Amino acid sequence: AMPSPLAKCKMKAKLLRAQISCRRLLYVLIFVVGCFAALTVYSTRPAVWAPSTLFRGQSRTAGYRPLLLKTEYQLKDPIFAGVLLQRKYLNTIGKTINKTWASEREINAFSLFISGENHSSNEALDLPVTTLSNVPEFTSYKSSLIQTFEVLKYLCFHHADRYSWFLLTYNDTYIVSRELLNIVKRLNPDSLVYFGKLEYEHKMDRSDYFCSGHAGVLLSNKALRAVVPFLDQCLHSIAQLHFEPANRGSGHYTERGDAGIGYCMKQALGVTCSASEESQTYFFHDMDRSTQRMGSIWEHISNNVVSIFPVRSEESMLKIHLVLKAKELVHLKQAAIAAETQLCQQRTLVPMLDTVCSTNDPVPPQHDVTPEFQPWQTIISGMVYSEDTEVPAVRVSPALSSELNLLIANALYQINTQESPQLVLKKLGSAMVRYNAAAGREAILDLELGSSRNENETMTRRVHFRRPPGDIISIRETGDYNATVHVIVPISNVEERLRLFLKSYLSSTKHQPHTKLILVVYGQEQFRRVGLLVAHYTRHRRENRITIIKGVGEFARGRALEQGLNMLANGHLAFLCDVDMTIDDGFWNRCRLNAIQGRRVYYPVFFSLYNMEYVYHNNNKPNGFWVSREHGHWVWYSYGMVCIYKSDYIASGGFDTTIVGWGGEDTDFFERVLLRAKLEVIKAPEPSLIHRWHTKHCSASLNPQQYYDCLGSKAEALAGKKQLAEYIFQLEEQYNRQDKSKL
Repeated sequence: AMPSPLAKCKMKAKLLRAQISCRRLLYVLIFVVGCFAALTVYSTRPAVWAPSTLFRGQSRTAGYRPLLLKTEYQLKDPIFAGVLLQRKYLNTIGKTINKTWASEREINAFSLFISGENHSSNEALDLPVTTLSNVPEFTSYKSSLIQTFEVLKYLCFHHADRYSWFLLTYNDTYIVSRELLNIVKRLNPDSLVYFGKLEYEHKMDRSDYFCSGHAGVLLSNKALRAVVPFLDQCLHSIAQLHFEPANRGSGHYTERGDAGIGYCMKQALGVTCSASEESQTYFFHDMDRSTQRMGSIWEHISNNVVSIFPVRSEESMLKIHLVLKAKELVHLKQAAIAAETQLCQQRTLVPMLDTVCSTNDPVPPQHDVTPEFQPWQTIISGMVYSEDTEVPAVRVSPALSSELNLLIANALYQINTQESPQLVLKKLGSAMVRYNAAAGREAILDLELGSSRNENETMTRRVHFRRPPGDIISIRETGDYNATVHVIVPISNVEERLRLFLKSYLSSTKHQPHTKLILVVYGQEQFRRVGLLVAHYTRHRRENRITIIKGVGEFARGRALEQGLNMLANGHLAFLCDVDMTIDDGFWNRCRLNAIQGRRVYYPVFFSLYNMEYVYHNNNKPNGFWVSREHGHWVWYSYGMVCIYKSDYIASGGFDTTIVGWGGEDTDFFERVLLRAKLEVIKAPEPSLIHRWHTKHCSASLNPQQYYDCLGSKAEALAGKKQLAEYIFQLEEQYNRQDKSKL
């Protein structure tokens, strides 16, 4: 019988379910076969692709891809730094180290190593502290040795597979991380490297030496791995020597930790501390602890040192850190300006740069004309000379000294970016500083530098800084060190005073070949006598650098100086001087450097001596004179002494030659320098210019202003208030005695 429609429908449904089941089975079979084939191919790859060698401590499954390149190729971070210190310093110097040099990006990992029982308080300090619980608290040389060896073991067992270099030091050392990274980049971590500052075990025996822990001991990864297996044996050997610190000189190693590393490196591996001359220039290490102030440390901050020791306080460490950050900021700003300049020079190739360069082209600092109302202070040999008549010379204050040290560090950094070999500071020759409420602090430094390779080589560099609030701007100085200074002196009936001037001038120029003297002499007989006088004083000189010219017409100072200037070429430097000046040899370089052609004129403020008959009225006169309130005063109101280039003199319009008699021509010319030539002016005390006292006659034929100024100058040059008062009191006593004798 034919099946019913319902039966046919059920049969079709069963057949469809069977077909679906077969397909599912087929899909499952294909998937299983595919997985089997994939595993077979994966397992039969060459051995070089074995996953176990690619990721430390983990098995690599199919499809695993390392996130970082250093993970895939087992690259190590460069530097791990460890500091050994006592527990009691954790909350003080430990915190300071952690937030200064240890926080720099060049230090990949850092830990403070202490010994003794572990305390939970270490975690509360939020410091990277490693406690060596099996080592007694550091109290002696022996515990220092054990602590150091345990630190080496810890580094080897826990960090040797992650870092290429290991630095160990103490808590009174500052590590310059950038310079340290520069050093390790040049060295091979797969060599036996034991690097540091040489320290000799015995001062009389230079054969035994090691790397000082105070300057920092640097070990390569290979050296650390190689020496650790021998540490216990070395510790036993040192113990057998029975050496104590009181027995120095017996030929045995001390039980200091750094000396123990040196002993073990030499005995076990035959490796000694780096001894090349270059390697020893990277450390500032005061082994005798004779540095009582920060001064000598400041001098080494910019000399590419890796470590600075001793740093005696948290404040000192913070100061050094701030100076180095300031150096880094200067470097980054200079690099940014250089990059922007290079980009903007190629703006035609990339049109989109027009929007950046059109308004942001690098512009060099502008040198504003600064009037005399902001005078400079001169600093020489730790003394500040100012125009303050009451206190003309005072010692450099601590605040000013710190600021000068910061500027010197910046100056050395900038100089050494352009010099090779590196230069080191010998001393600050002189400085000029001033403060302007709008522009901030401004300073000009003359640095005496030496070569790091030749201690006997000395050179001078001048740097100019302007420091507005929040920044330091470096201004390029272009003074000519080798410019010949042409000294022009008017002479009229001052033969005896000329003798004193010639003695002073010839003495100060004995070692100054780039100086010439022009005497403008008025009067026929005077001209002859001056010629004989000059011949007498220069008879033993190899060359006569003195020129005598005859003055034309009636004597006037401005006219005489202009006649002397007419002897010079436009590019010549002139010093307009008076015959009553005593000049010290320190003045000449300041004249050369402070006067810059087309930019700046130097008006030295000279020190005028009082009448010694009033100052030393008891005839107890000293052999020499110096800058002090008892001897004289700064003549701030005078503009007669000036260092200026001939071309700048012409640009200003020169002297008004119609002015005759005493004074007036200098202030008139000063106004022309400022307003007509628009030149910058340096007006600063010059301790190397001393004006000798002489009698002065104020003629009644002078105009009222000249006569008034002449009398004021004459009165001020007589003596100071104290000396005049004493002189008056002495006269009063003499008068009273005479009056009593008459009675």
